[in-house]
Amino acid sequence: LVHLFRGWSEMGVYAVAHGAPTAPWTPATARRVMAPAQTIVSATIHRGRLYARTNEGAPRYRIVSLPAARVLAATAEIPLAQWEHPIDGFALSSDRLVVSRLENIVSRIRTYRLDGTALGELSLPGEGSAAGVEADPLRDTVTVVYSSLVTPPTVLVGRLRAALPTAPVALTPVDTARTDAPLDQLVLSRASVPSADGTAI
Repeated sequence: LVHLFRGWSEMGVYAVAHGAPTAPWTPATARRVMAPAQTIVSATIHRGRLYARTNEGAPRYRIVSLPAARVLAATAEIPLAQWEHPIDGFALSSDRLVVSRLENIVSRIRTYRLDGTALGELSLPGEGSAAGVEADPLRDTVTVVYSSLVTPPTVLVGRLRAALPTAPVALTPVDTARTDAPLDQLVLSRASVPSADGTAI
C-alpha cells in the first residue's frame, strides 16, 4: 500500500502488487483504493483483508474493511462502518481489531473480532488519553502509551486473549516517565455544563 499525501489534510491510498515491474509506480499505473480527497486515511493489509481508518463522509472517522483480492482486482468501493464516538487510532493483532476512541475527552479502547464483533475493553488506569496503540500482527499482545493530568506518560502492555472474550483486558505498566511533580497529591474530576443550544460542554 502507498499513502499519497497532498498537504496536511488530503490523502489517497494506492495498491502495488508484489512482483510488479521495477519501473517507478505512478497514481496512473497503481490500483486506486481511495482517491485523493480532503480526507485522512491510514490503511494496512492483514490476513487477506484491507483495514483502513478514514474520515471520508464521517467526521468522527470510521473503520472500513474489504478482501485484499478486491483491492488489486478493481477500483475498490469499500463498505463503510463507523462508531458513535471519534476514532483516533486502530491496530491489528493476530485475530483482533483494537480501536481507540475519544469519549467525552477520555480515551476508551475496545477490542473486536476481525469481523467487527465487539469484545472487551482495555483496562486503562483512569480517565486519560492514549497517545498511541500498537498491536503485534503475529501475536495477541497490545501496547498503549497512556497519560493523564495525574499520570505521567506510561507504557502499558497486555494480552488480548488472556481473559474471556468480552472481559476487560488487563494492562501491565512496563515503563513510566520520571517527574518531580507531586501527582499523587492531585485529584482529577470532570464536570459538564449545557451550552445555549443544550449541548453538553
